[in-house]
Amino acid sequence: MGMNLDTLLVGVGVVLAILAAAAFAIAAQAALRLPRRGCPRCRYDLAASGPLPLVCPECGLRVESEAKTRRPLFTRRGAIVGSVFLLLAVSVFLLRFREPVLRAVLPAWRELDAVSQGPWQVRLLERRDQSQSPPEMPRRIEVRFGGRIVSAFEGFLLRAGASTLTAATTIDENNVWPPPLRYPDLGSPDRLPAAGTPGMLGDGDGDGRLDLAIEDPSGGSGGYTTTYLFALEPSGSATPTAILDNVFLVRRDDESGFIAIGFDPQFAYRWTSGAGSPRPRVVLAPDGSVPRSNWRCDADAMRVPPPNDAQWQALLDRVRAGARRAQAASGPDADPSSEPWLAPLLATFCDLAYGGEVELAWRFLDEAWPTDGVVRWGEPLDRGAFAAELAEALAASRCAEALGFPGGPPRVAPAIDPPQRRP
Repeated sequence: MGMNLDTLLVGVGVVLAILAAAAFAIAAQAALRLPRRGCPRCRYDLAASGPLPLVCPECGLRVESEAKTRRPLFTRRGAIVGSVFLLLAVSVFLLRFREPVLRAVLPAWRELDAVSQGPWQVRLLERRDQSQSPPEMPRRIEVRFGGRIVSAFEGFLLRAGASTLTAATTIDENNVWPPPLRYPDLGSPDRLPAAGTPGMLGDGDGDGRLDLAIEDPSGGSGGYTTTYLFALEPSGSATPTAILDNVFLVRRDDESGFIAIGFDPQFAYRWTSGAGSPRPRVVLAPDGSVPRSNWRCDADAMRVPPPNDAQWQALLDRVRAGARRAQAASGPDADPSSEPWLAPLLATFCDLAYGGEVELAWRFLDEAWPTDGVVRWGEPLDRGAFAAELAEALAASRCAEALGFPGGPPRVAPAIDPPQRRP
């Protein structure tokens, strides 16, 4: 059975410590044989040489201090040898037990990044030893005013400041709908945006006060995040102004302020898996009411151009192709999986509805519904019943009032004729 490195280091350290102790013991015994009052240079016995100052009869050194004539605890050579062995032993033990030693002598948090503006400073910290702390609390953000901690937050992968906008993907806008929208790019959670930018010690909403955004992700695969917005007062207090669920503060292109972009989790895991769940895009704006309130949906900022005829047909073909794949994969005697066709159907439905095209959304549901019927949990699924479930979900959406969702689906199924769309 082989010896691991930690055991080897402990063994080497013990041997070196024993050698150091032996060297000091030998040096102490040798020192006992020296005269009690001797020459500092040659150790000649000066006991009978009279009072100081005097000249050593052996080497000629002039001795003026009584303290220098006293017998040492160790001989010089032995002390050097023992010190070398002791230093090597300590080095080996530090190499083996460096982590507990560092925890004992270093602060519990190490700084990853920090920015300052005037008397305000925001520090991003990480636990030095994450194995000794709750795994869900490895990060800490400290907000300081004049060196004094005003607020402190601990969480999973906390981040301070506004995000940036980045293109979701590069696609052909003529054949794909919706058009390529830009989404927040959170970047590395180990970095803070520069001081003075909106959302990070900058005035992002134009009220004359510095703003600070703290993003607290849940750590789950759904990307759920809570953003806390604070106004940093000149008096040195941090006033909470908003709590935004699954919304990120994003800097405008001209750095003049920020907007709030996120997604509505209303449809997550409701009819599809997490990967297939629609994530309709939302844009929020301050509602001007009490602090700590969620912002309202900005319907104008969420509006997107409707699909043209070619794009509409491509969206339908995607759903129908998914239905064929599901039917072929399930076999004649098994219930077809709804995921391959229901996921793109719901995603397009939500993109249309949240993009301001509610009537087109219901029409798409009618045209995209599989013509061979749908079986769910062993029972036929009626399109009208599913539309009622979908209307119920829309009515509970955070954007229901702004986008006119409470009306629900049309009472009479619309005709199959292509709707009026922008060319």
